[in-house]
Amino acid sequence: MVLDDSAWFAAQKRTREEMATEYDELKRIYASTVISEHERMVRGDIIAWANQNGMATHTLKAQAAAYWNERLN
Repeated sequence: MVLDDSAWFAAQKRTREEMATEYDELKRIYASTVISEHERMVRGDIIAWANQNGMATHTLKAQAAAYWNERLN
């Protein structure tokens, strides 16, 4: 007995084609390179502060932790 899955594969292809625009939008929304203007400004402030305080060689995560620790204390 041979199963004919051609209709199922055709339906899957149609679904992928119909959802292509939504997938593209979701990739843009969840991409790690997409940041808001506010986030870009804060990141710039952290990097400028780190350069002034000799932390330029540290990771951005360490710079941000030190920046907020100083700002909040």
